[in-house]
Amino acid sequence: MRRSLFLTINSAAAAGLIGLATSPALADASPAILAAFVTTMNQPSYHVTMASKGTDTTETDFVKPDKMHILSKDVDSIVIGSTMYVKMSGKWTKMDAKGLWSDPLDGVKQMQTHHADYTSADLGTLTAGGVSYHAYRMTDTKKHLSQTVFIDAAGRIGRIEISGIVITLSKYGENVSIVPPM
Repeated sequence: MRRSLFLTINSAAAAGLIGLATSPALADASPAILAAFVTTMNQPSYHVTMASKGTDTTETDFVKPDKMHILSKDVDSIVIGSTMYVKMSGKWTKMDAKGLWSDPLDGVKQMQTHHADYTSADLGTLTAGGVSYHAYRMTDTKKHLSQTVFIDAAGRIGRIEISGIVITLSKYGENVSIVPPM
């Protein structure tokens, strides 16, 4: 049961980090940042790679409205609606995942409400991971936390760098099948 709780928390954290990492960008007065977040969240599907030094990489596929597959060295989990499937010791276990999902656009409203808590700087065109982006530095002035948000040529968030973590978004709109494993 302890491993099950760890895996559940790990899976939820991966989903949550993506939401948290992108939320401060919404506080920026720049319409480009707001539009990029909305454009990204409105994609029918996308892939997220989360990596940091000294830890394993986590790969996550999201399919609207409520499907997610998270895969890392220690975790293989699938979330469909309010049900989570976690693979432990080679066997899938089914569990409740109520409350995992929220409307990402609620974050837009919240960040607009707390707009004064953030500053931003337009960094212009930068290349990261071999891709050219328009980049912005976003800073939460209360938490003293900065991140760099990279917007791709199609106006979507393509990369986020925050506290040594690199989150790369890709494979927008690709056909991804996420089905219950059991």
